[in-house]
Amino acid sequence: MATKNPEILVVNKANSGHGQSCLMGYKMAIEKNAEWIFQIDSDGQCDTNYFEALLKQTETNDIVYGFRKTREDGFKRYLISRVVSLYSFVATGVWVRDANVPYRIMRNKTLANFINTVPNDFNLANILVSVYHSKFFKIKWVNINFKNRSGGTPSVKVSAFSKHGRLLFKQLSDFKFNENGYH
Repeated sequence: MATKNPEILVVNKANSGHGQSCLMGYKMAIEKNAEWIFQIDSDGQCDTNYFEALLKQTETNDIVYGFRKTREDGFKRYLISRVVSLYSFVATGVWVRDANVPYRIMRNKTLANFINTVPNDFNLANILVSVYHSKFFKIKWVNINFKNRSGGTPSVKVSAFSKHGRLLFKQLSDFKFNENGYH
C-alpha cells in the first residue's frame, strides 16, 4: 500500500508498549502535518466494518472514538476497560466512557499543542490523551464490536493488571492540566 500511496508511512520499531507506541505515532503524525490521526490496533480486534461509521462522523466532529459496546474477548477484558475508566475518573475527575479504546480518529489540532507535554515514560499515554480529549473537547462515540484477538498477545497480562493500574493511577493523578490543557 505504501508503494502505491506515498502518503502512507510504514514504521517498524521495537515493541515499547501500547501507550508509548501511540504517543510516537501521534507525534509523527503531527510532525508530518497530517490533518487527521487514525489509531487502530493491529491485532484484529478492531472490526474494520465500523470504520465507515467513524469516518462519517468526522464530517461534523473533530474527535471520534469507538465505544466497545460488545466484546468477544471475554469478561475479564471488559472488566479491565471499565476499571480503567473508573481509575481515570477518580485520578482526574474526568469521565471517559472507554479510555483505552484503540479505535479512534482525531484532528491534528486536537493534539498538536498537548502531545509534547505528555511525558515519554507515561505508561498508557493514549489514556491520558482520552482524558485530555474528554476534558477540553467533545468526543463523538460510535458503538463498535470488539472481536477476539487474531494476532499478537496482550502487552498487559490480567495477572499484572493491578501493578499497571497503580502506575496508571499515580501518573494520571500526578499529571496536572492548566486551563489550556498543558502540563
